[in-house]
Amino acid sequence: MQQHPMHLHGHKFWLLGMGPGVYDPAVHEPTLNKYNPIFRDTMTLPVGYWAVLRFRADNPGVWPFHCHNLWHAFMGQQMYIVEGAGRWPARPEGFNKCSDKCIFNFGSFTNDWFDSMFSKKYDHA
Repeated sequence: MQQHPMHLHGHKFWLLGMGPGVYDPAVHEPTLNKYNPIFRDTMTLPVGYWAVLRFRADNPGVWPFHCHNLWHAFMGQQMYIVEGAGRWPARPEGFNKCSDKCIFNFGSFTNDWFDSMFSKKYDHA
């Protein structure tokens, strides 16, 4: 089994703690390092471990947090942090939008997903 290099875009974070199994606040919260934690934008998470991160939410946007083994991200080890949506600037007039040929969703890369994304839009017959 592989470890997971977890990376947060748009921010650096403090790693307060990590451990095996399922996080239990009653047990683990007192053990967190709240006074001099390491500061990173990527951390290695062993298989079957939990981690507690803290970051300052001061950069509005949609920020991916994902495993840098991209096949792990494609299989679901990713999430998006939506930050400060009310403070986002308006899209400039004339700014390009993603076309209908843009792959906006990684999907599961199964035949069903691929067919649903491409066969109807790009019928080459």
